[in-house]
Amino acid sequence: MHLQSHGASPRTSEGPHAPTPNLAFLLRQALTAHILDLLHSGFSVVLDFSANTVESRKWMRQLIDQSGAAHQLHLFDLSDAVCLTRLQARNASGTHPFTLSDAQFAQLAQHFSPPQADEGFNILRHCGR
Repeated sequence: MHLQSHGASPRTSEGPHAPTPNLAFLLRQALTAHILDLLHSGFSVVLDFSANTVESRKWMRQLIDQSGAAHQLHLFDLSDAVCLTRLQARNASGTHPFTLSDAQFAQLAQHFSPPQADEGFNILRHCGR
């Protein structure tokens, strides 16, 4: 089964001027049928995908709607300052293969849109320092 929300394409799922194909979009396309099969078979599935925009959460909502699965969306409710401090510590440790600069973090953070009640998610909020 092919799921696609509102005509999104690999180049437009995060904006019309994306410089390269959106690999997350292509991965979601490739995994959709498999994830639905697992859910319909009674397995639990944990998705570690970006869900920082309404558009990026639509795919997850489609999986829930099509499978009827119970779900939880984990929201880490932290300030940008806390996230940046943690990112800088992770970068400095050298233990993670992916690093972001402060500028890259700022670029990504400006697109964050917290999930709203009308999106229909069961949100588990994690607050902290």
